[in-house]
Amino acid sequence: TISGGMVPLWTEIIFILFFLLGFLLLRTGRLGGTVKSKKINYPIAQMPIPVFNEKLRTKIEQEATTENWLNVLEAWRKERDDALTPKDLLRLIARAFLEVDPDALAKEIAAHLRMHWQPEWHWKAVALPVLDVLARAGETSSMEKFWQKLPHEKGDKYNYRLYDVLIGGFASAGQVDKVKHYEGVIRRQRLRLSARGFSLIIKGYLKNGLVDEVFEKLLEMRKTGYEIPSFAMAQFFRVSSEAGRSEEFVDGAMENLLEMSIEAYMVLLEEGARAGNLALVEKVETSVRFAHRVVPPTLAEEFIKFYMTQCQEKA
Repeated sequence: TISGGMVPLWTEIIFILFFLLGFLLLRTGRLGGTVKSKKINYPIAQMPIPVFNEKLRTKIEQEATTENWLNVLEAWRKERDDALTPKDLLRLIARAFLEVDPDALAKEIAAHLRMHWQPEWHWKAVALPVLDVLARAGETSSMEKFWQKLPHEKGDKYNYRLYDVLIGGFASAGQVDKVKHYEGVIRRQRLRLSARGFSLIIKGYLKNGLVDEVFEKLLEMRKTGYEIPSFAMAQFFRVSSEAGRSEEFVDGAMENLLEMSIEAYMVLLEEGARAGNLALVEKVETSVRFAHRVVPPTLAEEFIKFYMTQCQEKA
C-alpha cells in the first residue's frame, strides 16, 4: 500500500543524507586524510658573531709598536675574512696602509666592513676611526676615496660625526673648496653642521692662516646659534695680528656684534703694547666697554699700563 510504497523513497533520502555528511566531513578534514597543521615559526638560534683572534691582535699591536707596518698589514690580511677588526685596531691598520700601500686602503677596509656587517651595530661608527686617522695625517685624497665607498643613508645619525671628521680634514689641509662642497652635501641632506664641525673648520683654517674664511665661519657659527669657543677668538686675533689685520677685524667684530672673549682682548692688548699702537688699543677699549659696560679688572690693569707708557691722560 501507501506505506509500503514509501520504503524505497526513505531509504534513498537517508543514503543521500549520509553521503552529504561524509562529504562535508572530508572537506573539513575531520574524517580520514591528514589534518593541515598551523605553521609555527620557531625561533632560529642566532649564530655567534666571530671574534677577532686575540693572538693576532697581540702580534699586530707589537708590530705597530716597533713600526713594522708591513708585518702589521700582512697579519691583518690573514684574519680580515674571519672576523670584524675592533675599532682600536682599525686605527693601526689604517696607519699601516698609509705607510705601505695607501692606494689599497679605501678598497680593502671598506670591503672588510661590508663583509662583516651585522644588524646589531652600525658599521659607519666602525669606519670613523679610519677617517680620523686619514684626516689627522692630512691624507685627504685617501680620506675622500674611503668616504665615497661608504653608503650614506638619509637621516643617518652617524653622518654628523663622519662629516665633522671629513670636513675637518679638508680644513686642516687648507682645501676651502672641498669644505664648501661637503657643506653643500650636508645642506642637501637637510642636516646641519655641528658645533664640533664648525670648531674643526675654524681650527684648520687658522692653521693655514685663512683669516677671512675664519671670520666668515665665526659669524656663521654665531648665526647658527652655537657658542663660539674662547680659544677660537683668541687664536683668530693672534693669526690676524701676524697678518697685520687686527684693527680691521676688531671693527668687523663690532659691526657684526660678534662677542669677543677676554682671551681675545688680552691678545689684542699685547699686540697694541708691543707695537705702541694707540689706535688699536682705543678700539679694543671701545669694544670692551660696549660688551661689558664695566671693564673687567684683568683688562683694566692692562689698559692702565699701556696708557701710562704712552703718557696718556686716560691713565
